[in-house]
Amino acid sequence: MERLAKSLGIAYFTANQLEVKEGLLTGKLVGQIISPQVKKETLEKWRKKLKLSKERTVAIGDGVNNLLMLKSAELGIAFCAKEVLKKEIPHHVDKRDFLEVLPLIDCLE
Repeated sequence: MERLAKSLGIAYFTANQLEVKEGLLTGKLVGQIISPQVKKETLEKWRKKLKLSKERTVAIGDGVNNLLMLKSAELGIAFCAKEVLKKEIPHHVDKRDFLEVLPLIDCLE
């Protein structure tokens, strides 16, 4: 993830780390599990560190495990999400193309 984030100019990210043994994914996670609460707390930590107001934050997620984080941001976007999440989050993108979120983000400015 770090190499990908760096190549895209992404300064902050968090993700579950997949276990790899002998070059193969095991289906297990290693390190800290990124729970719904951790996602929300991480967004708030970064917002504070960067001295941003809530109005300058965007979160994107696809499952109900992202709900706390999405509600913590000024703009939460349900991306190719399950129906249960789309019922809770007013903004959603149904096409698997992250460019589709840009018009929603532009509305913040």
